[in-house]
Amino acid sequence: MLDEYINIKKLIYNKNLKILFVELTSKRYIYFNEEEKLTQKIRDKLKLGNQFPDISLVIECISLNNENMHEYIADIYENMFIEFKDILLYKSIMKYQLENQKVIIFFPNELTKITELNQINEYLKNCSKRIGGKYIFSINIINDEDAIKIRDNSVRSIKKEMPVMVIKEQEENEEDQVKPDEKITRICELDSNSYKVIIEGSVTYVKQYKSSLAHLFEFGLSDLSGSIVCKKFFKVDDPKIEKYEKLIQENIYINVKGKH
Repeated sequence: MLDEYINIKKLIYNKNLKILFVELTSKRYIYFNEEEKLTQKIRDKLKLGNQFPDISLVIECISLNNENMHEYIADIYENMFIEFKDILLYKSIMKYQLENQKVIIFFPNELTKITELNQINEYLKNCSKRIGGKYIFSINIINDEDAIKIRDNSVRSIKKEMPVMVIKEQEENEEDQVKPDEKITRICELDSNSYKVIIEGSVTYVKQYKSSLAHLFEFGLSDLSGSIVCKKFFKVDDPKIEKYEKLIQENIYINVKGKH
């Protein structure tokens, strides 16, 4: 037993892939953001050290609280865009729905031209075990005119110079999280008519500039449709600077509100 909920079932080393697969059974749902700490716990428990640089967890849940099933499925759906970054470009027009004991994910046909669906299907198959097999995931390919527009805008955006976005000042009672009804704008869609917008993507770099009067955070953001430079200005002694240093780091996925 790894702990009171999780048991190590089997270890399988794939010589070709050079990956150690660790099969686990769990009495609770394991969120994807828990995997890093869980992997380290396995290393310590089995005294693996750095003998196996790449460890992949294969999780099967044998007991699950159905009340939080929607939350578990949302976690699986969101992680799909982290695992398969090439589909991130179309995230804003994608969705899923629950139908009986099935999770149907709607993929625009354009995605079939840039990604390997068999790999995503394998991911979803493993995720079904992660929720105790209570739901089966399936992909439904649809024709979507917006997907074609995204593709065309993406090509045009690559040819343009990287734009700049200034992060807006947050009100005292304003929440950090983007609300469900707030529209996410793809970077490739930003133009001279864009003003206050919300974008999301991966942080590509972070720089800080300091003077006697101001402290500037500059970072790159990419959503695969394009890239943008984001800037956030603070007063030198602003206590929120420390918070931003923790939040804005390379390779993390964030959303940003600002003026373009």
